[in-house]
Amino acid sequence: MNNSIFGKTLENKRKHLNVRLVTNAKKLEKLVQKPNFQTSFIINDNIVAVAMNKTVVKMDRPLYVGMCIMDISKTLMYDFHYNKMVSFYGRNNIGIAYMDTDSYLYWIKCQELYEDLRTFPYTNEFDFSDYPQEHPNYDKGKNKKVLGKFKDETKSVPLQEFVALMPKMYAVKIDAGEVIKKAKGVKTQFLKKNIVFDQYKECLFENKTINATFNSIRSYNHTLYTIKSTKKALSSYDDKRKILQDGIHTLPYGHYSLTRIDTDE
Repeated sequence: MNNSIFGKTLENKRKHLNVRLVTNAKKLEKLVQKPNFQTSFIINDNIVAVAMNKTVVKMDRPLYVGMCIMDISKTLMYDFHYNKMVSFYGRNNIGIAYMDTDSYLYWIKCQELYEDLRTFPYTNEFDFSDYPQEHPNYDKGKNKKVLGKFKDETKSVPLQEFVALMPKMYAVKIDAGEVIKKAKGVKTQFLKKNIVFDQYKECLFENKTINATFNSIRSYNHTLYTIKSTKKALSSYDDKRKILQDGIHTLPYGHYSLTRIDTDE
């Protein structure tokens, strides 16, 4: 619900089109000659779809709200990381293994993580309502579903291994034996049946690429087709960050130290 509302605030109404289905050759010719004609495509021998730009665009979307949501969300994320987590553990004892728009996956050097979280001076920033009731960190639902609070996605179960290849492409092995696998653009069932955790590690350390072939139903010109397609399921090539020689640490392209590293290599 929140995501759909956020998307509406940033909707570009200039891209909206009026689509007309035309069956008459003279009417088609008139529409094509209009200055707001965008494109057309043939559906069958008797019907042509004509896309027309709107002659009047009502700009009634609060773009400034969407912009502020993005700015404030980034501020919350950076404030939590630098002013709370890093200030508590120190720069040498904590780092970001992976992050998304609204989440962090940390590596932390400590004696007992859950004991630290109980004494954490900003413990109110967390939502421990999903923890088992017998867990020492369970907070009796104090921050349950409260916006802006961070929660443990594994519900107090420790992680064994983690591999991230690029955004939206990672795998997590949980202590209970469960494996969470993500690969953007690849069907969930294909991931579940054909991709295993070790293949993520092979892609990272051996620079392998794993392809996925599966069937899907697509619509072209309002006609359904069954299509067999092959795409990259796993790949270690990240066009946003450079993987360093150890195969683990990365730096964003444009980082000042990359020129020195490339010269040394």
